Amino acid sequence: MADFNEHDINDLIRLSAAFTDALTNAALDPTAVTLKIRRRAKGVTTTTYTYGVDAGLVRDGVGLYHLDYTPTAAGDYYYRFTGTGAAQAAEEKFFRVRTSQVT
Repeated sequence: MADFNEHDINDLIRLSAAFTDALTNAALDPTAVTLKIRRRAKGVTTTTYTYGVDAGLVRDGVGLYHLDYTPTAAGDYYYRFTGTGAAQAAEEKFFRVRTSQVT
């Protein structure tokens, strides 16, 4: 079984974020939500998803968003959810995808 942030190529990984009001800690929807995913490798570009534009970025409830992502290459990945407007916040996380030992 993989460590918490270590996965295999073609695993389905759920990337998620929870937005809350900074003062009350109550769940709150941002006016806009974006998610950027980047694989740390030379020449690899960032993929951007915007809620309401890209079908993959889903709202699960007030302040709760996710995207199911399938990495097709080994490496270190970084992702960042950003909320603007009513709930202004950002959160960045990391996961690693192992190189397959069976080809």
